[in-house]
Amino acid sequence: MNQFCKTSGGKRIDFAKAGSIGRRAKIAALAYQQPAQQWHKEVNKFVTGRSPTTPLRKFLSRRNNEHLKRIKRRQIFSKEKERRKQKKYSHVPKGGDKNYGDFPEKPDITEEMYQILLSDHMNKLLVNNNDDLEIPTRGQASSERWREEKSFRLSSSYFKQVANRRSSTLFSNLVKRILYGDRIETKAMRYGLANEDVARNQYKIQNGVLVSKCGLFVDPNNPFLCTSPDGLVGSEGLVEVKCPYTAREAKSLQEFYEGNKKFGLKFKENKEVFLPTSHKFFYQIQGQLNITNRKWCDLFLWCREDSLTIRIERDETFWKNILPKLKHFYFHCLLPEILDPRVPRGMPIREPNTMPLNKDKKRNIATQKDDEKPKPIISENEKKTITENNSNKTMKVEKKEKTYYSKRIRKPKVIFDL
Repeated sequence: MNQFCKTSGGKRIDFAKAGSIGRRAKIAALAYQQPAQQWHKEVNKFVTGRSPTTPLRKFLSRRNNEHLKRIKRRQIFSKEKERRKQKKYSHVPKGGDKNYGDFPEKPDITEEMYQILLSDHMNKLLVNNNDDLEIPTRGQASSERWREEKSFRLSSSYFKQVANRRSSTLFSNLVKRILYGDRIETKAMRYGLANEDVARNQYKIQNGVLVSKCGLFVDPNNPFLCTSPDGLVGSEGLVEVKCPYTAREAKSLQEFYEGNKKFGLKFKENKEVFLPTSHKFFYQIQGQLNITNRKWCDLFLWCREDSLTIRIERDETFWKNILPKLKHFYFHCLLPEILDPRVPRGMPIREPNTMPLNKDKKRNIATQKDDEKPKPIISENEKKTITENNSNKTMKVEKKEKTYYSKRIRKPKVIFDL
C-alpha cells in the first residue's frame, strides 16, 4: 500500500482518468516485487527481444546498490532509534508507578515473618545422612529431586565467582544468574554431555579403576553448600571429566594447551601440566573434595585423539580462606531472595549492608576529615608576606577593572524597498 501511495502522489492528485490510476497501481506492484526498478530488465528484453544495453544495465545496478545500502543503513540504525525512543519515554511509567497501575510493588515481609521462614528453611537444609540424598539424585540433570535440592543451595560451580568478587561490586547480577538463570544449551554443553560417558569409560581403562556415578552431596557442617562430582573413585578419590569443545579436533592436548592460553593451564620447567589455584576448576574441585571429605580428584581432559589427567590434592587452608566468603554471600545475598523473592515483583534485588559507601558519601566524609584536621600555625613574618601578596593581587585586579574599552557604534541598517 505504501508503494501505491508513493506512485499515486498520496491521493492528492486526481489520476482517475484515462487509466492513469491503473498504471500507477501496476507500477506499485512491480516496485514491491522487484525493488529499485529491476523490472526494467525483463520488460526491455520482452519488448526488444534482446538483452538490455550497457547504459541501462549500469543504471539498474547503481539503483540496486543504493537500495541495498539503504536497507543496510536502516538495519544498523534501527537499534539506535529504538534506544533513543526508550530513553525519551523512559520517564513514563508502564502500567503505572510502584503504587498504582496493574502491577504495583508488593512490600517486603516483616522481620518477624522473615525469621519464621529462616528457621523453616534451615530445617529444610539439614540432611541426616548424605546417602539419603545422594542415591535418589544420581541422575543429576535428569533427576527432578536433584534440580529441586540444588535450587536453594550454593553449588561448587559458582565458588570462584563468589570468592573472588570485590566488595565494591554489586551482587544482584550474580544472585539473578544463580536463581533465575536460563537453561541455555550451547554447542559446547551438548558436546560435553554427549561425550561424558565415553570419557569416563576411557578414564577407567587407562587407570584400571572402578568409577561409580554419584548424585548430589551436601556439606554436613554447612548444609547450604552442595556439589555433584562426575564420579567416585574408590573410597578416597573423585574424577571430574571435561570435554572442551575448542580442543575437539586436537591431536595432542598438551600441545593444544601450550598454544591456547585461554583455558588457563600452566606448565612447569619440565613441561608438566598443572592447574593453578586461581582457575575456576580449582575452586570447584576443592569444593568437591571438602564437601565429600575425599583426599584427591583427577581432572580428566578428553578429546577424540588424546586425553590428559591432572591430579589435585585437597587443600584445607584454601578451603578455610574461601568458606567465610561463601557463608556471607549465601546468608546476606542469596538467602533473602530465596525466602522473599523480589525479581517476580519487579523490584531490585537486595544488596548486603556491608557494601562500601558511594562516591558522594565518600566525598562528604573526606571533607569532614579535612575540617577536623588541625590547622597549621603561621608566624607573624609569614602572615605579613601573605598579606602583602594578597594586597598586590587586589591592586592588579583593581587596575584590570579600571581599564575599559570604548563602545562600538553600530551603523543603522539600510533597508531597500524592492
